[in-house]
Amino acid sequence: MNFLCRRGAAADAARRQLGLVPDTEVVVIGNGPAGLAVSAFLSGIHPYYDSLRGHPDDEVHRRLTRLEQSSLIDQDLSWYEQKMMEQADRAMGYLYDTLARPSIDAGIHRPSSLRWAANPCRAVPHVVLGATEPGGSWSTHDPEMVAVSVGGLLDLPGYPMAAWMEDPKSARERQPASVVAAYMREYPQRVGISGRVRSGTTVTRLEKTPSGLWRVSGVYSSGRPFTLLTRRVVLATGLMQQRMLEVEGETGNDCIVYTMQQLKQKMGEITTFQDPTVPSSSSASSAAPTATKPVIVVGDGISAADTVLFCMERGLRVVHVMRKNEHELRRLAQRLRSRFSVSLYPEYYNVFELMQGRQSHPLYERRVSAHVQKIEEGLVVLRTRTGMKEEPFSLLAACIGQRTTFEGVLPEEGGEPSSSRSSHSFGRDYRSEEDGSLFCVGSAVGDHYVRFLVGGAMHVAQQIVAEHENGRNLVVDGQEEGDTVIEEGDTVIAGQEPFLDADDGLLEISC
Repeated sequence: MNFLCRRGAAADAARRQLGLVPDTEVVVIGNGPAGLAVSAFLSGIHPYYDSLRGHPDDEVHRRLTRLEQSSLIDQDLSWYEQKMMEQADRAMGYLYDTLARPSIDAGIHRPSSLRWAANPCRAVPHVVLGATEPGGSWSTHDPEMVAVSVGGLLDLPGYPMAAWMEDPKSARERQPASVVAAYMREYPQRVGISGRVRSGTTVTRLEKTPSGLWRVSGVYSSGRPFTLLTRRVVLATGLMQQRMLEVEGETGNDCIVYTMQQLKQKMGEITTFQDPTVPSSSSASSAAPTATKPVIVVGDGISAADTVLFCMERGLRVVHVMRKNEHELRRLAQRLRSRFSVSLYPEYYNVFELMQGRQSHPLYERRVSAHVQKIEEGLVVLRTRTGMKEEPFSLLAACIGQRTTFEGVLPEEGGEPSSSRSSHSFGRDYRSEEDGSLFCVGSAVGDHYVRFLVGGAMHVAQQIVAEHENGRNLVVDGQEEGDTVIEEGDTVIAGQEPFLDADDGLLEISC
């Protein structure tokens, strides 16, 4: 018998070596919010509509009430995609957001329309790989930075931040990045998925075997290599690498920074006077500009706005370089104002006004329709609509966004790694149009905010769970056998799963 067992194990090992047997069903690459959300859904943590709490949209309430005994993972939700066709490319992020936080954009804090049930018996075998601690880029942010989103907009499936903080008010308040990072770091353990999350792992190559499986190759933080075979891959790497200006004089230049941490480190090398004034109106400050060379801030996004604020609060002159023209800046400001209310984000509102030229401040100058052409010692050469212009600077902060760390890993048709993600395009269902076993979620496909990417992760898990359960059809009407919903106060017995109240967090049981 032992001989037969050893022989069978050897045969399995040989089949794995040939790429015929998967080590797991799904490999999720990235352990940030998107990867953790996918893992939660694949682990059997499923959301249900709570008809008693209801929803302000009558159609949403009516449709989901008819199927409230089925989890959202098991329902055909394509009707919402049709409803949102003209408003969103990927509607599931918006559906999840409006169910988890009804009327939040109207400033109304209603209870969540979701309840949660855990059924580990329906878990899909998977592993989550990530180079950082759980939380992805959140574990690398400046700990003093305040999150753009309030705590309630950063909730991961089944265990909201307010429950972790044991403070309901935190859902309405912006939290320091260190708090958000701690929440995401502890999330896997709190919801029971920590055994699936492998931190300290970096994927270096993805390739298809002749049998149609994915071979995922990488290295541990110790440098030891690893290889996994899997049927499906979910890219959830986010945007972790800083983009470069890619101009002459950039490489090796100590006067260029790309993150707030780097900016703070360099601040000690610049002579400044303290000016606590923030840009609130055209007459907000009578401070005279400093005599030092200005800080040049390149970019027109939130990180650029943060950098402008940081410098001006410390009395540093800022020259803000933006590629967009006046018309594009007005459109950008309108879009940003729709996302950031004046009452909650007064500092951003004021910077947006400066960017458009609707306010002025003695410490702020702007250069629109301007591109960095090259960098010389103490000078940056800008290409503007009126010609070349030289600007002296003490520091240059390049706030031009990030890119995915997965560039150079995905294979092209010839088998060699591609130089970008362009070898695969991902549709509304987050699935590769070139290979149906490859998915992509999160920032890499445009879902930059946690509030929306969780719905995208749910949509990916919905497809994978259905395929894993032998192509089970999604529920369109009526009821399907599956998760058993237990009402609050009922006795939980083995094989059943309790509701996970959005306000109370996760309750764990075993199958």
